[in-house]
Amino acid sequence: MNQYTPTEILLGDTGLLRQHSFTAWLQLEHLQAATDFALSIGLLPLYAEHQNRDTGRYLFWSPPAGMEFEVRSGRTETEFRAYDEVAATHGLQLLSLHISADDIYSAVWVSADPIEIATAVLRHYGPTRAQRPSKL
Repeated sequence: MNQYTPTEILLGDTGLLRQHSFTAWLQLEHLQAATDFALSIGLLPLYAEHQNRDTGRYLFWSPPAGMEFEVRSGRTETEFRAYDEVAATHGLQLLSLHISADDIYSAVWVSADPIEIATAVLRHYGPTRAQRPSKL
């Protein structure tokens, strides 16, 4: 099966910034509430990660107007791959992907036009952009 390149967290000066920019580690029901609130005020998860099936955190940002996105976190590999295939057919680019030690997949997809902006913001906080395999 083709391999994805997940997001890596770069070491260095971004550590302190990341520490203060991510949400706290939240239980799933609180993470959903935090996400719903953030989306209601126009913030988008730029990066999502899970410690395990029940605990995760996000890095939020304010995307450019009109940007399309999809966020799926706490999924199995099979669920993630199914979402990625649909996202690809709709022209969405895989921006960030975290795979936990428990094989829990969390990903963010964005529209192609502002992908460079999203990538630059992501890199500002330390995470790298994820990559799809050459063939899905």
